[in-house]
Amino acid sequence: MQGGEMVSTRTIRQYCSVCKATLDMGVVDTVQDHEVTWLKCPRCNGILPHMLSSEEDPPKQDEPEAVVEEPQAGFDETERSAASDYDASGTFEVGQVVYHRSFNKFGRVVEKTTLAGQRAAIRVCFEDGDEMTLREQV
Repeated sequence: MQGGEMVSTRTIRQYCSVCKATLDMGVVDTVQDHEVTWLKCPRCNGILPHMLSSEEDPPKQDEPEAVVEEPQAGFDETERSAASDYDASGTFEVGQVVYHRSFNKFGRVVEKTTLAGQRAAIRVCFEDGDEMTLREQV
């Protein structure tokens, strides 16, 4: 236990891009963000969001999700060349195009949120339709 984080005995197998390995990671219990399941890597002790594999179904929600109109995900060459590299220590704005080197994808910031513990996050819609919540200002 480090930094006051509680890791439950429940684990989820996931790839850690820092350790370059697929490991059984403990679920972090102290995070109150119900939209994202946070995991703690047993090797590097990094905290990362659970990423559903193609075989996994997303968790069921109690009420229907509101329809939110997403901006167009395709990017022209001007947007690609002006895209900022995603870095967890950076600050991003809604509408900004970012490039995530680990995934080799361009995406647009569609939402900014504050997680438990005053942590900042952005929701990015990638050009292939995938969405991901990423940390910001770490």
